[in-house]
Amino acid sequence: MQRIRILAASTLVACLLTGCSTENPGASEKEPRASDSASPRQPESEAPTLAGVRTMIKQPVDFSYELLGVDGTRYYSLEGIADVANRSWTGSVEIDDPSTGAPVDVRAEIRSIEDKLWFRFGEGTGELAGCWGDVSAGFETLGTLEPVMGVPNAVLVLATLKTANARAPLPKLPVGASLSVRSAVGNALPPRVAMRLDLDNLPRGTVAARLQVKRSSDVTISVRGVDVSDSLHGLGSPVPKEVDRFLLATEVVMGLRPAKKAPEILPPPKDSVMTPDDVDAGGAPVPCRKGTPPGTVAS
Repeated sequence: MQRIRILAASTLVACLLTGCSTENPGASEKEPRASDSASPRQPESEAPTLAGVRTMIKQPVDFSYELLGVDGTRYYSLEGIADVANRSWTGSVEIDDPSTGAPVDVRAEIRSIEDKLWFRFGEGTGELAGCWGDVSAGFETLGTLEPVMGVPNAVLVLATLKTANARAPLPKLPVGASLSVRSAVGNALPPRVAMRLDLDNLPRGTVAARLQVKRSSDVTISVRGVDVSDSLHGLGSPVPKEVDRFLLATEVVMGLRPAKKAPEILPPPKDSVMTPDDVDAGGAPVPCRKGTPPGTVAS
């Protein structure tokens, strides 16, 4: 069966994203360092708490997910809106491969409802432009978050994040936090990296993270790959060399804030959705032809 691939990158980061080469808290989780929580604080009556911020994910949220190099290079960026209660989200992804010299190598729309995920082919894909590929039916979307269906990474990470005291007022500056190893690997890392770390057999323990909350509900969470690497090595968990190199060179930054309005996220029109078998059969359905408006989020 033919696989549709929308990026063939040559860098280490791209290689790991393409696979070329829920939390289970640990029994001895590390508390954030005291120095991390010693930042200047807002008045306690106004300052948000982690417990309070978590309630945000019960409502529709805007979210973002970025994979950055330690030098700030952006390799992957996903932004969208999620209806967590209905396990659905829609957004756009950009993938950058520095080796090509192009500003953006891939830009695509993505939509997920429960256990289904679709992506829309963009410019440069010929007669497929405007069509929606059904990932659940076997399309491979390189770099996109294929396993993350229904609930975005940023929501899963916030739901499992820990600080020294979830009800303590948070300062404006970033504070130390932690994730279980399973959540850091399974929820924060790109899925194609996580799959190489044997999720079912990860040790109990924690990974350091950073949390910042601005204007009471504008949340940023960052997880450095080096901290994931240190935790795995410290717990005696095997880490493939190429995965370790990836971890030492990258950082994940996620954002969340309340959405201005609840989205109605609908599946793409059936006659614009394609499977690999459709491509093997030759040609795209007429509604997919270039210039035909694709299915959109209902307003």
